[in-house]
Amino acid sequence: MLLFRWAILLLLLVAGVSFAFYAGTGHVKYRRVGWIVLKWTLLAAPSASSRC
Repeated sequence: MLLFRWAILLLLLVAGVSFAFYAGTGHVKYRRVGWIVLKWTLLAAPSASSRC
């Protein structure tokens, strides 16, 4: 259970860093990667939390 929580936290951090890169550089690829990681993290979070 702890592994899933850390994985979700890490993926949310990756999405945040990607959005920060987008804000700093203006490259659309960082925004796209941030949305993809955020979307799949939020979709996976409920199934990971129901494993306990």
